[in-house]
Amino acid sequence: GCAIVTGPWVFNFEAQAEQFQRAEALTLVTDEHALSAAFETLLVDPVIRQQQIERAQQLVDESRGALDQLLTGLSPWLPDRAGVPR
Repeated sequence: GCAIVTGPWVFNFEAQAEQFQRAEALTLVTDEHALSAAFETLLVDPVIRQQQIERAQQLVDESRGALDQLLTGLSPWLPDRAGVPR
């Protein structure tokens, strides 16, 4: 895993960004000064960096299989497709 730093434009993954921010698994920066400070913190402090990595990995692990569960739940309403497992 790796630490996650992003700018303010997260409109295409807003829900996930909010979830990762709440868990302190993502650093959101608004300008170049905040970006520099975030990178400096992550490079200088291995404890903070590792904590952020572990929090992000935990969120990913918790949501693993979510797509399969969604598709299984929707399968009665989805058309049959040859060769596509249900």
